[in-house]
Amino acid sequence: MMMKHAMKGYLITGIILLAIGIGCASAGFRVLWKAGHVSQSVFSVGSDDLQNGNWYDGRNNLLLDWYGETEDGRYYVTVTGDKEPKYMGYYVPAAEINQAERIAEETRAMWFGKTKEYPKEYLNGIGYMADMTEDEKQCFDEYMAEGAKSDLSGYLVYRTFHKVSPWQAVKENGDDTMLYFGALMIVLAIFAFFYWIIGGYRFDVTKVMKQYGITEEMLASDMYYSRREKAVWFGEKYALFWGVFLTKLFQYDQLIWAYLKITSTRHTMYGIIPLGTSKSYELVIVDRDNKEKKIYVRTQQAGEDLLMQLTAMAPYIYSGYDESLMQARKNHFSEMIARVDEERQRRLTKDTLNTFPV
Repeated sequence: MMMKHAMKGYLITGIILLAIGIGCASAGFRVLWKAGHVSQSVFSVGSDDLQNGNWYDGRNNLLLDWYGETEDGRYYVTVTGDKEPKYMGYYVPAAEINQAERIAEETRAMWFGKTKEYPKEYLNGIGYMADMTEDEKQCFDEYMAEGAKSDLSGYLVYRTFHKVSPWQAVKENGDDTMLYFGALMIVLAIFAFFYWIIGGYRFDVTKVMKQYGITEEMLASDMYYSRREKAVWFGEKYALFWGVFLTKLFQYDQLIWAYLKITSTRHTMYGIIPLGTSKSYELVIVDRDNKEKKIYVRTQQAGEDLLMQLTAMAPYIYSGYDESLMQARKNHFSEMIARVDEERQRRLTKDTLNTFPV
């Protein structure tokens, strides 16, 4: 029954992680998807039909001059694909500014009658359309009005073609962090599904069952009337813990010591500025082979509740952290085993609630 619960848990966990991953990464995925399915040139569509957020082929050899710039690139004036040409913005990244300047120089030469040929050099690549920001619109208006001999207001399109890579567009929108997080969640979901398919949740349980000769029937019988505390089922002989990507089985008579370990971590900025302290909690269980198994819990109270329930089912083991016990574990572990065995045997032969001294 518990194994079926664990199996279902990994499946549900995988579905939840997948949903979170797709949700977080959806904005970035949409950009990458649109960028991967470009079918039109930005100059083959009338300005009224250009859609914000859509991606187009930006192959272009007509740039009049630039009207604004940032550290990352420049904003040039270009001509739309309307039957009666209009003017709009064309953003060029910094790496291609030299090429853009050559095209702009040849465009102006043709524009003012110095040559009859269109520039032979092209800017190539894809990009997306977006409305101009207020600052960009102001710069655009000022540039277009500066040398105009007539009113151009009816010929201005306040949109800009951004010639950038799809990944740069994702970063500009601030979606890269969510895309990373979403991708991580999807990977974890795949891992959960894989773990579910191969039965990975049973690995530790199967190992313990084989080691101590526990059959499926014995475990099922003990778990049938088990008591649940958080994510742990406590039976008469065994305790079964289920967590994300982790299932553990404990046989009480193989346990020697259990305690709650609290770890404090100081967080700083640049290694100097203190940001605070966080705590983590884990229930540490030591078996007869002097090996540790750890159960991570969210709060100190949750850890104490699990420890109390464990020692209620196995009152003969050492409970709680003590430095003398840590030293005894290092130097006299066989004596710890002997005392636990002695107390367990005493409790089996005598119905008493007395506890033995540490």
